[in-house]
Amino acid sequence: MRALVVTLSLALISLHPAVSQNHRYQMRNTPVEPVSPWPESSNSWPEVKLKLILLNDSLRTNSKLYIPDFQVFENGVEQQIRAVSAMDSPISLGLLIDGSGSTQPDREKFEAAAMTIVKGLPEGSEVMAAWFANKANIDLKFVPATEVDFASIERSDMTGGTSIYDALIDTEVYIAANAHNERRALVLLSDGGENSSMHSMEDAVRAFQWPDAPQLFTLDIADPRDTEREREAHVMTSLATGGGGLAVIPGRDKSTPVPESDEKSTAAVPSKGKDFSSGPFADLDVTAAATRLAAILRRQYVLTYITSNPNRDGQLRSLEVKLPPQFMKFKVYVLPGYYAPPEEPTRR
Repeated sequence: MRALVVTLSLALISLHPAVSQNHRYQMRNTPVEPVSPWPESSNSWPEVKLKLILLNDSLRTNSKLYIPDFQVFENGVEQQIRAVSAMDSPISLGLLIDGSGSTQPDREKFEAAAMTIVKGLPEGSEVMAAWFANKANIDLKFVPATEVDFASIERSDMTGGTSIYDALIDTEVYIAANAHNERRALVLLSDGGENSSMHSMEDAVRAFQWPDAPQLFTLDIADPRDTEREREAHVMTSLATGGGGLAVIPGRDKSTPVPESDEKSTAAVPSKGKDFSSGPFADLDVTAAATRLAAILRRQYVLTYITSNPNRDGQLRSLEVKLPPQFMKFKVYVLPGYYAPPEEPTRR
């Protein structure tokens, strides 16, 4: 499967019912009938809210753009932007933390990176957190960011394999039903070692391809010289691209010993000596990458417009955001497209 084809897939997605209000909600891990990514309760259509960030090659953001600086095209047709969110306004942040067996040695590193992100959020922000292995559990419902304390949370037991796709779908459902802020994001902290989801990558991506979904970011916390890094990095990058966000793949933690090369490795299974960290975060360790990601989240834009095509046809609509020439040094991270709501409401 090509990395970007997944972002435009027309495959139907299986979603779970809305999350209950229990302190600890153990999410279902059984298949359900495929439905639209739109929640049944959503009444925002035909209003569209696009979450996006702008970054240059040095990971610097820009917070001085206004309505005239953006052009949004939906299926090639320019849309009339009505509003642009204020920078540093409160954000609703979801943290999805991998607690599977492969990540246990790095558990403290995962949670330290998560807290680094939380501490960098704008005033008034809220945070929820879910830990997952073969299934996900929301052990922290939305609370003010200033009240987040992982040490005081009684976590559910983590057993079995790693179900990244299932966990993403369920966490997005919770955020859609419970977030209070217009600006929304979900950060997946994982090594990318997916091996037991009932849903596919296409399913997980489609869960984020509706206008009010959180922007998806992935923070890859693993030794980039691991033998599975190429496959795992592909998973983390493809998810973030399809969810309109950014894959953060930092360089190897300098406190981690470099594994010896595996002489038995082949081209299909890269050697332990090969480093798959790349891109603008390659020179940063996990802590520095988390700090930079927090700064990026503070500068998330939300562009609001009323679509010129209000038909409820359930079809995928391509998106493109253009900037004036003076801002061409910035790359736009936004959904590649979104699905219009179906004619008949469907249960998530």
